[in-house]
Amino acid sequence: MNFCALDRPRRFEGAGCAIFGAGMVDVGGLLRRSLFTPVWARTLMVGSARFANTAGSVPYFAYGSNLVSRQGDATLVWPAGVNVPASTVTPILPGAAVLDGWTGAEDLPFGLAELPASMASAVPFTIYDPELIANWAEGVWAQASEAGTADSLGAIWTAGTVGAVHQVSYDAHCVMPQSIAFEADNDDLFEDSDEP
Repeated sequence: MNFCALDRPRRFEGAGCAIFGAGMVDVGGLLRRSLFTPVWARTLMVGSARFANTAGSVPYFAYGSNLVSRQGDATLVWPAGVNVPASTVTPILPGAAVLDGWTGAEDLPFGLAELPASMASAVPFTIYDPELIANWAEGVWAQASEAGTADSLGAIWTAGTVGAVHQVSYDAHCVMPQSIAFEADNDDLFEDSDEP
């Protein structure tokens, strides 16, 4: 698992397509992160046995600010700046049984004193998913096409098409972009960036 391409672009950690788009929506103030993250992101815990130290070359995976997970009513946030230790010295090969689940009995504690019990052997992880974003947009488009508008994520949307492509939009001409420093945003991806 490589966290480098999945982190927050606003913190200059790199980004895949979905989190880059979500970051632009967030920084632009177009939608509140506390509203779109639960709809657009997948969240889970990844067990320690899934982090391999391949041939001793990488003893850890670098900290990334997407190391957060919503578990019921609780949000688990990996400690800022703490790298994720690689737990094995052999590579995880395609088809290995450890890849049959995100966690399992083979997960051992990381051995980091700063971790709470809920993260002793698993890393919280959230990733914005293009499929979830597309499904949300198609649902809003269908509702707005039928009713004239759709109310979703705190905005009133209208439906349109560009060629054969479905389009959803709302009037954001009075929206102000965020003015907080990029590195000052809330670590919890399920809360608004400007929440303390």
